[in-house]
Amino acid sequence: MTTNSQESPSQKPTGIRFRMMFFTMCVAFFMYNDRACLAQFSTEVKRDLGLSPGQWDWVLSAFFWSYALAQVPAGLLGVRLGFTRTLGMLLILWSFFTAVSGMAAGFAALLAARLAIGVTEAGAYPNSAAIIRNWFPVASRGRANSIVALGGRLGWACSQFVTPLLMVLFISIILGLGNSTETANKYGWRLVMIFFGLIGIIWGFFYLRLAKDHPTEHPASNAAEAALVGPSTKLSQDPFPWKTILSSYSMWIYGFIQFAINVGWVFLITKLPQMLDELFRVSAAQRGVYSALPAMVSVLGLFLGGITTDYVGKRMGVRWGRSLPLAFVLFLASLAYLGAYWWIGSLIPLMIMLCIVSLSSDLGNPPLWAFSQDVGGKFAGAALGWGNMWGNLGAAVSPVALGLLWSKTITHNGWNLIMLACAISYALAGISALFLNANHKLIADPPMKAR
Repeated sequence: MTTNSQESPSQKPTGIRFRMMFFTMCVAFFMYNDRACLAQFSTEVKRDLGLSPGQWDWVLSAFFWSYALAQVPAGLLGVRLGFTRTLGMLLILWSFFTAVSGMAAGFAALLAARLAIGVTEAGAYPNSAAIIRNWFPVASRGRANSIVALGGRLGWACSQFVTPLLMVLFISIILGLGNSTETANKYGWRLVMIFFGLIGIIWGFFYLRLAKDHPTEHPASNAAEAALVGPSTKLSQDPFPWKTILSSYSMWIYGFIQFAINVGWVFLITKLPQMLDELFRVSAAQRGVYSALPAMVSVLGLFLGGITTDYVGKRMGVRWGRSLPLAFVLFLASLAYLGAYWWIGSLIPLMIMLCIVSLSSDLGNPPLWAFSQDVGGKFAGAALGWGNMWGNLGAAVSPVALGLLWSKTITHNGWNLIMLACAISYALAGISALFLNANHKLIADPPMKAR
């Protein structure tokens, strides 16, 4: 460990924390790109591997189940091994399985690869939360969290635009080498997955070399930056306080909020393209553009969400600085879904409402992250993992639950019921957010020593 303890803490702090924030944001970029890119190859994969529609649905859903159930264990792994070390290793592993999915010979192999990607990606946000906690003071954690989450949204948006272009490029190269069209179509999507995997593996080794858990461990960070951030979240061999978390009403509320948000939010990445096809008969190109709009708009929410929770927190304390901004944006998302219910038959007003849903959801992400860091202490990563676990269980349940509301005959009424259900889900999350209390820590701060 390198510590520049001789320096005066009154000098100007170095800016290594912003470099760490950027590195971690890039990890989030790869995470979302690798989880979302496969959906672009629906036709190609089903044709190449001979998958039925039902098998393809299982491939897409497998990620959410393993991702949800591995959240808490993956968060604890960082506590044991170190947060940056764990995050770098996980990036290498999920990138490897992304490449492996491009080599799958059948349904079982592809399903196993997607399950493996879910398990290894599960530790990304819990360990990222702990890293931000170790590098940023309380007053600026909301904004730092929003930048990291921004990387994920950029990865999602990029996967929608770049993935098809890369497939066309690889197909052209294969054809240019004198191969048949059948061969080019067979290997085009595979080469894209392998390419994404290799890029992620390279970045993973880069991250392992340059990222550290705390300013006191980084040779380029000075004592003033360490003093600004505060003491490190020490690595602990203590078991996760299950009894404490299971008896904490705030953590159960936190989990329910995440569950309810994702029941409504996942509509945007699962059912929206189908609704555009069925109600408006848009072309494939138009469907891609409209489906990507919520991802693009959400970027603004991540920026403003961090600023808002930090601003309110400075003036009203962390109790209301986390709770009030979160409740407000969740109620806004609920109202936007009610607007979508009203304008279900008009494309442009409907898309505006759904973009407001996406914007509102990501306005709420920074205070949710900050809440887990506030209450979790040295278990901040595992606390976030608890919330993410429930959130992704909501994501896994959402398509099934919303499908029960959808009539076999595609009508406005069927989609209206889905819009109404999503509005209710967000409203319940907003009401619950009013009861969050970031002052109720899982592990109480040690008492101040008498001077």
